[in-house]
Amino acid sequence: MTQDRYTALILAGDRGPDDPVATAAGVKRKVLAEVGGQPMLAHVIEAVSASQAVGQILIVANQVEDIRDWALSSVYAERPDITYFEGAGSPVASVEKVLTEAEAGLPLLVVGADNPLMRSADIEAFLAAAEASEGTGILAALVAESRFRERFPTAPRTFIRLGREAYSGCNMFAVKTPDIDSALRFWKKIEGQRKKALRLVAAFGLWSLVRVLLGWMDLERAFERVSEVLGVTVRPYLADNPLLAMDVDAPAHLAIVDECLTEKEELASQL
Repeated sequence: MTQDRYTALILAGDRGPDDPVATAAGVKRKVLAEVGGQPMLAHVIEAVSASQAVGQILIVANQVEDIRDWALSSVYAERPDITYFEGAGSPVASVEKVLTEAEAGLPLLVVGADNPLMRSADIEAFLAAAEASEGTGILAALVAESRFRERFPTAPRTFIRLGREAYSGCNMFAVKTPDIDSALRFWKKIEGQRKKALRLVAAFGLWSLVRVLLGWMDLERAFERVSEVLGVTVRPYLADNPLLAMDVDAPAHLAIVDECLTEKEELASQL
């Protein structure tokens, strides 16, 4: 267990009223789309709440009143540990706003509300690794493509190849240092490229792009370069659970995630 309990920041934003996932599910906001019998956001809240390493929970979204209205009619209506906060139009801008205006305390756990397959055990393992990683300012969770493809052979997902393996992010970060202003500025500048692997790599310099294309940059060297550019020590965490990289960012993902949650319920009922 961590020495200090983490403030959990759940990013629950979307692409506005015309978000394709929200439209497909017939709901106001993307994170209220139901999978496994309840909204995606509810699954994430449950996983985060069950972690002994987490204290306060902050839910951030554009038009956060829509989320609050849902919460008032749910089991989360009277939860004093949950606070709702209006976002700033993008994930990175919302994190920056929360750190300055909501005075969210460190250490900080940042997760996406569109990953309903997240488990409390995943969070516990991740935060334990964050505490054990001395000198780390930011820990970022990744899943190897080989692990992901064992579970999801054909599901679309963005990967960046580094050496002999390719990796996808899990939208899960542990922030241990307050000195992340330069990192936030950089990520705000390039976050529109996060689904375009080569453009994202190119943002770290032409030589970085060349080395990745030629297979000369492995995971360790890549994060050394990331740390150099961002001005804070960023290290990777390779998650064992491939489900962490299966976030819902397209309507087709709803059926995939719903099937995973149904299988989980069926297995639990057999125990």
